[in-house]
Amino acid sequence: MWTKYGIFLASLFVIGSCLWCERCDVGGVVESYALLEVPKVPELKGRGVEVKCGPVETSKIPYKDKVREKIRLKRLQDGPKEVKKERKVVESWSKKKEQKLKREKRKTKKQLVKSLKESNVLDG
Repeated sequence: MWTKYGIFLASLFVIGSCLWCERCDVGGVVESYALLEVPKVPELKGRGVEVKCGPVETSKIPYKDKVREKIRLKRLQDGPKEVKKERKVVESWSKKKEQKLKREKRKTKKQLVKSLKESNVLDG
């Protein structure tokens, strides 16, 4: 299945690989495919692509399907979504902290036993 600009991008790739992109009339290619917007691709970056039909507001074009049109209108009324990233509590960090505490306890115990051996309190 082709994406929104799939056929156009495929033809642009062929044009870019066969010809020099400076000589290609990208505006004419856009019009020949009857695209409403010029896609944002790296091949067109920094080039002034002129389309004779002028800017078209795609937000005003309704869907033919009534259900999708209702959803689209609702989204337009609601405005853009605000995405908040919630931080998850990572359990691996808490496990690492527990392991670190266990290691420190063992180390202090080992040091205590070593110091007692040196003072000849323990025979071992």
